[in-house]
Amino acid sequence: MLAKVLLFDNLSKTNFPELIIHKKELQVALYCFFTEICFSNILYQMKTVLRIITNKYMLAIVVFALLMLFFSPYDLFTIRESQKELDELNNKIEYMTLESDSMDTELQQLKTNPEVLEQYARESYHHKKDGEDVYVIVK
Repeated sequence: MLAKVLLFDNLSKTNFPELIIHKKELQVALYCFFTEICFSNILYQMKTVLRIITNKYMLAIVVFALLMLFFSPYDLFTIRESQKELDELNNKIEYMTLESDSMDTELQQLKTNPEVLEQYARESYHHKKDGEDVYVIVK
């Protein structure tokens, strides 16, 4: 396929004759032009990154951060394990608090209501009234 390109002279405002350029030649020319621009941009970015990486202060900061994250007594993994343990203990404290509250209400009912006390004694200690038989079913 052929691509037609018109070139205009800005000074004389006259049209030059049409130039016929093969599509392949146009693609090669555009590819070379854009890759040269992209390649020079990549080289500039690489030089900038290399300057930052080789900066002695940046190297010192990176080495210090690595030492603190992985090789110190309070490294990242130890902190995570401690945080998990703390969360588990907080959950256990919350559970024990709820359990203690429920036991306090049960104790209060046992002290004030004789029917609840009688039911508790029958269930827990297998007490019975005269003339009753107690059957314990073990599962």
